[in-house]
Amino acid sequence: MQSSLSINDTKKQIIMSALKLFAENGIASVSMRNVNREVGAKNNSAAHYHFGDKDGLIESILFFIQEWFESSREDALKRLETKSATEHVTIREIMEVWADPYLKVIQTEVWGFDAVRLLARIHLEQDSSSQDLHGRIAEKVLKRLKTMVLRSMPDQPEAVLVQRLSYCIYAFVQGLAVSGHIVNSRQSSPPGSLEAITKISLDFCIGGMQAENTIPVDSRDYQVLTELHLLF
Repeated sequence: MQSSLSINDTKKQIIMSALKLFAENGIASVSMRNVNREVGAKNNSAAHYHFGDKDGLIESILFFIQEWFESSREDALKRLETKSATEHVTIREIMEVWADPYLKVIQTEVWGFDAVRLLARIHLEQDSSSQDLHGRIAEKVLKRLKTMVLRSMPDQPEAVLVQRLSYCIYAFVQGLAVSGHIVNSRQSSPPGSLEAITKISLDFCIGGMQAENTIPVDSRDYQVLTELHLLF
């Protein structure tokens, strides 16, 4: 699948090079000079010229990834939303539609695994600006996901479901990044390893989403959950 993002060849080359560097080394460890060197740009200011600064480059990379994900997921997500409006939709149906682009991008794009690793790094690194930026870029699809999850499990307290969903998303992305790195680094890994890992990860997340709630809504713990904002 080719992104419809309108960028020229030089900008795309910079995005691809920076994506790889950020995924492998972390955002804080990579400078614009490193990016220019990786691209092999004759003009040492090429990245600055096209993106302004490092934050502008990161923003363009995240938009590039998010656009790919949304293009891959949108038709299935719309069908599920339509179904959810008139009949029950399971947590498994919702999470499978959300997670599908993560495996698909790894399978179909040379930069796919770098994209997953970068998203995992953003979750972990002490860089609130990148985390906030990614949150804003992914906000619309996350709200749509949250709406269907709450509708799917009306008997569960909202704050519990929202925090479980946040944890599920974090765990899935981190798990896929770490497991994928191990699979890719071992020649002995059998074909279909990532597909199997993805299924196991989803089973784990879905089981957690559906687990019995042990936090009373009148407890201090529940109050904390209502005030805690991880993804939502």
